[in-house]
Amino acid sequence: MAESIAEEDYHDLLQVYVRWSQGRHEEARRLLATLVGKYANVFAYQFAQAHAHIGDLDAAFERALAALKASG
Repeated sequence: MAESIAEEDYHDLLQVYVRWSQGRHEEARRLLATLVGKYANVFAYQFAQAHAHIGDLDAAFERALAALKASG
């Protein structure tokens, strides 16, 4: 598991919000899924926020629970 997120991947996380706002929903979902697969527990809280932003509340709660578990 990665200890931190790479700079270009952090940029991609921001792109999830941008693409969603541009109406490019499938691109946003694919990009978020790729990032979650790569950094599932490292940025769980940020991924929860992103899932909530795109309206995927089940995944948002799943990521929020992962963030709580990761924090101890």
